[in-house]
Amino acid sequence: MALSKIDGTNFVDPTLPVASGGTGITSGFVNGLDGWSSSSGNILSADASKGIYLGTSSIDSDKLLDDYEEGTWTPTCIGSSTVGTVTMNGTYTRGLYTKIGRSVYVHCVVVWSSLTGTGNLTISGLPFTCKDIGSANYVPSSSVLFNGLTVSTGEIPVASALPSSTEIAMYETPTGGGGVGNVAVDAAGELYFNITYTTDA
Repeated sequence: MALSKIDGTNFVDPTLPVASGGTGITSGFVNGLDGWSSSSGNILSADASKGIYLGTSSIDSDKLLDDYEEGTWTPTCIGSSTVGTVTMNGTYTRGLYTKIGRSVYVHCVVVWSSLTGTGNLTISGLPFTCKDIGSANYVPSSSVLFNGLTVSTGEIPVASALPSSTEIAMYETPTGGGGVGNVAVDAAGELYFNITYTTDA
């Protein structure tokens, strides 16, 4: 059976008999795909764990796209040693994410004050746990815009998702290259950045 046409709402195969006023096949068995149907013009699977093989004509788990998601998350500033309390500016603080397969693309804006935590500056609340990939665990952001954050002279802040965690650590790295250090908790500040990390979720 060949799918020859989509009418904008339903799958249609005009080679099959259609009752007066009907539009052909609308769900269930479409072009040999059992369990797929249409919903408002979109292809819909009855099983959320199913996906689409891309760039291959055979079964290859490495080419199976079976997850896509967009949403929001709530970033919160904490201390790595003592979480403490904090006032997050609800007008500006926000988190967005897009998940494609195992890759998570995160947008983060945090504006905070009155942080009482101790240790290193950390941001909690990532939507998915970061995968532990061994020795290459640093997952740095492309860039960080910051205001009110104390960093050492000649250093710039870098955000990195922590392995086996839903937290982001703030580091500082020399502009000319060199060792990476931690950024201590600041009572108040602003951070704007994007990061990408891998998850098994």
